[in-house]
Amino acid sequence: MERFKYDIKYIEREMDRIGSPKRYRFPLREIFDHDYAIILSMRQDAGKTTTALLYGLILRKRYNYPIEYLRNDNSQIRRAAAETLFDTIKKFDYINKIFEGAWN
Repeated sequence: MERFKYDIKYIEREMDRIGSPKRYRFPLREIFDHDYAIILSMRQDAGKTTTALLYGLILRKRYNYPIEYLRNDNSQIRRAAAETLFDTIKKFDYINKIFEGAWN
């Protein structure tokens, strides 16, 4: 079965257009060369979850790609953590920027 080809340049341009900081981005070519992407790092590192969500939203817009958010246990998806994540998304108006006003 042939692997679906994502337009990585489009995704990178979209990340630039919405103002996502480059220092938090992942190497997309390495991620899309595999069936699963697992990003492991220490908890205090900043930006991983937000960046992954932004990639997912851009993929959703372009390819109708599903987004899944997985964690080890329920303590990692507690309300405070989820609110912080979505506060960042709202603070920088990423939904509006990605979907160009179609969603708010």
